[in-house]
Amino acid sequence: MTTNINLLSSADVFLENDIVRLERSVFPADIQLGAAEWSAERQGHHDAFLLVLNFALKQVMDCLDNYEIWLLTGDSSWQADTRIVRYRKRFNSLKMQGIDFEAISDRGESMIEKGGKLKFFGAVRLDASVFSTVSLTMIPGACTYIVVKPKSDPWEFPLSAGWAGKWNDDAQMIAAIAAIGGIAFQRFGFFDDPEVGLIAIGRPDLLERIVRHVP
Repeated sequence: MTTNINLLSSADVFLENDIVRLERSVFPADIQLGAAEWSAERQGHHDAFLLVLNFALKQVMDCLDNYEIWLLTGDSSWQADTRIVRYRKRFNSLKMQGIDFEAISDRGESMIEKGGKLKFFGAVRLDASVFSTVSLTMIPGACTYIVVKPKSDPWEFPLSAGWAGKWNDDAQMIAAIAAIGGIAFQRFGFFDDPEVGLIAIGRPDLLERIVRHVP
């Protein structure tokens, strides 16, 4: 069965639109942000999201030369401060769940402490060979983004500050990504939702160029 992938775009995420509405007050006053959406109906396909993920990222990379893809992954809840938790950190914890990025050397992680509890955040550079592994990190409530950014830009991910995994709560990080010409992606569609897909936030002109691109 052929899976059709649908595309939508919006030039302003702070106005009413069919993708996502962000809170104007929590973002820098001078920033302009658009949105794009890639979606597919489940129709019994357990891999429908992976099909969307592969399609969207291929479309992005076909349009954007000298860009790289990163996965931002973090703990959504605080963990007890134990020796084993400190040892595992973020990527070893994922490996214990069968989600292994160990073969990729270009990665980093950091720990945050608060009230005797711990959270870990990590970033790992991706290639197409691990996209199926990436999809395993994008579960309900996950503190996960995919970010496409220019290779030459020195801006670093805020590992020591972390992120919440929600657009409005992470306004500062999303704005910083857009400011360097980057794009942030998140999954939508879980449980019994009839559609699954990716929402991207970035500069409106950049997103429109990608959405209009025909592979």
